[in-house]
Amino acid sequence: TGPSMPVCNDGSPYVYYVEVQDPQSSSWILFQQGGGYCFDEYSCKERASTMSYLTTSNGKPSQLSYSGGVLSSSPTENPNFHNWNHVYLPYCTSDGYAGTAESSEFQWRFLGSRVVPAVIH
Repeated sequence: TGPSMPVCNDGSPYVYYVEVQDPQSSSWILFQQGGGYCFDEYSCKERASTMSYLTTSNGKPSQLSYSGGVLSSSPTENPNFHNWNHVYLPYCTSDGYAGTAESSEFQWRFLGSRVVPAVIH
């Protein structure tokens, strides 16, 4: 059995995006989106109402195209990692990918520590 699956703050399933550059390659780069924190009912409700994309996977596209940076497949823009396989990890756990708790007080989940182990398993 693998690691427990991560979920977003609102309990929606965690989603991530993979772009294989070379199926024979064992080189992978994982990019973890950042986005701050919430820590109590008020701050999490505020976050969900103003930046819902950081608390849920609802509404996320089934596929994602990378526009640049470290996940670019352009050798000019990304000379070091353009031909590596790319994984984009959206941020929806509000815990710096370190959380291990579900709140019984106000129905928010902070399970970001499960993200990377589940993705690389």
